[in-house]
Amino acid sequence: AHLLRLLETGQYRRYGDTRVHTSTFRLITASNEQLDTLVESGQLRKDFFYRISDVVITLPPLREHKEDIPALAAHYLRVVGSERPLAKQSLDVLAQYSWPGNVRELFYVIRRAAVNCADEPMITIGEEDLGPNPLLAWVL
Repeated sequence: AHLLRLLETGQYRRYGDTRVHTSTFRLITASNEQLDTLVESGQLRKDFFYRISDVVITLPPLREHKEDIPALAAHYLRVVGSERPLAKQSLDVLAQYSWPGNVRELFYVIRRAAVNCADEPMITIGEEDLGPNPLLAWVL
């Protein structure tokens, strides 16, 4: 009820406070589920759904815009603190992969490669580096 009121009026009361505060925030949400399906099944409240769905931006999965992989890979290398470049053949390998885990999986692949190639002048990624991490299979 508090979140719905905040979304509707922009007003909220801090825990333990008697004063009403006003906010002009914009809520940005993301989901890999179809929210209308969640509403139909009762897993998501209809009134909440309508308050958050006034502007919908649908982003295609990475497998549908592989031209973004070089820029994303370079960005993720900076995020993980690597100044070494990704080998050209690695970009070719990345472009051939289907990316079922989307950009999150790409980040993990880049991060793992940066660690595994710590002593190399360039970061290389082969087909064997893609897919679920075999070292974590025992956890599942």
